[in-house]
Amino acid sequence: MEKSPENSTLEEILGQYQRSLRERAHRSIQQLKCALREGDVPVGEGAPEPSCSPSVGGEDTGAAWHELQHSHAVNQLKALLYQQAVKESEVSPSRRRKMSPLGSSEYEETNMPTVHNLVPIINDQSQYIHHLEAEVKFCKEELSGMKNRVQVVVLDNERLQQELKAHRQEEAMREQTLPDASGNVQHSWITAGEDSGVQDSAKKSYSHGNADIITASSAGEAEKWKLELEKLKLTYEDKCEILESQLSVLRYSIIIHIKS
Repeated sequence: MEKSPENSTLEEILGQYQRSLRERAHRSIQQLKCALREGDVPVGEGAPEPSCSPSVGGEDTGAAWHELQHSHAVNQLKALLYQQAVKESEVSPSRRRKMSPLGSSEYEETNMPTVHNLVPIINDQSQYIHHLEAEVKFCKEELSGMKNRVQVVVLDNERLQQELKAHRQEEAMREQTLPDASGNVQHSWITAGEDSGVQDSAKKSYSHGNADIITASSAGEAEKWKLELEKLKLTYEDKCEILESQLSVLRYSIIIHIKS
């Protein structure tokens, strides 16, 4: 079954969305590394290193740097660095003089933001990206399942059409055969009844009775097939409506995930 243009467009959108997520994750990790290198600079002072400057990567890198400056992870990192700067400024000069070099180094090691404080932030970013990738994968699987269900409905439709066509041909053959058979029966009875008027009238009445019985049975069969075809038609329409509603819900969910 060939892919429709609409399904191909959805797959392309999902692929582009997944690639953009990976690129954003890579840029976010790079900017977090740059922010770690700038850890000794208080918030609001100084400038980023040349290797992390937006001017190095051109306008695209500058836009990415501007976007990541306002991201949640970078804001948390800056908040930690700012808290460290405030704690260091709260230490009085006299206390600094009294502190031994060993005590001062221990104090700095205790209060300096460690990698353990920053790892959860990076892990949160990675988990969020994995979650989005899982959602994209789920949408692709749902789309594939919907395609399979639509294909099943199409095959059922073709099968029902073949059955309906066969029933119509059979009904047409039966309608052509019944008049010929009734005419032959009547003709044979009339020819054989020329010797006796009583026998002729009896045979004619028997022939008409036979024709009525055959016509009644044919009408009953036709009505039965008509009812069966109506049932099949209703079942097919119900299946089509259910699958169309599921397809609409799936498309709406995919659009919501892409926008969010």
